[in-house]
Amino acid sequence: MDPRIERAIALIEQALPRRLSARSVSREVGISLSRFEHLFKRQTSQTFRAYVRTARLRTAAWLLQETKLGLKEVAAASGYSSHSFTRAFRRRYHASPSRWRRGGGGDTFGTINGTLGTFKMLEMHLEQTYRRTMSLVL
Repeated sequence: MDPRIERAIALIEQALPRRLSARSVSREVGISLSRFEHLFKRQTSQTFRAYVRTARLRTAAWLLQETKLGLKEVAAASGYSSHSFTRAFRRRYHASPSRWRRGGGGDTFGTINGTLGTFKMLEMHLEQTYRRTMSLVL
């Protein structure tokens, strides 16, 4: 993977609670916006906005299952307002954040991608993201 895109992903993961733009991240990694968007999509198979949204929701799902943070705190830690968080979470996981926390999610972690290997990779990614997020929140 291009080191600039790796750096961009690290920046995204560290800044999930804050507002992010492709323009600011492209500036940070030292390439033009159009080149950044092209490279990012080619190397991650997602647009910048889709990647940020997915990373935020993965973090939120992990926080809901692994912490006792309230829904507002989970929303803030993953870069959402309470209302938009619930709507985005329900759209992605087919369950409300409260239901997900109780273990009644429509897509459970084990079936998101259908393989145990993917589950383990997701779990490791979420743990790293949580640590970064919590260091920014606290």
